[in-house]
Amino acid sequence: MTDEWDIDEFEDITAHHYCKNNKEDEKMVETDFVTGEITNGKGFRYEMFDKDMNPVILICDVQIEPTPKAKGSGVKAQMKVMMRKDRNE
Repeated sequence: MTDEWDIDEFEDITAHHYCKNNKEDEKMVETDFVTGEITNGKGFRYEMFDKDMNPVILICDVQIEPTPKAKGSGVKAQMKVMMRKDRNE
């Protein structure tokens, strides 16, 4: 975080969490703090801009292993941050 951002000027809009008790293919729960709506899904994707107005995509993909390993949940979650290839030109 930089000095340019004051966390007190922001508010919670959405939150995501993993819920192992949901359906097999809908383990990611999204809560909308504005409307109160709760939805289930396989992950999430956000499209936004960085401070230099370069497009950025954030993707969280949740994959369920068909046969969990011992002492593991069998869940793999990956967060991807993607930017355009031509961003530095």
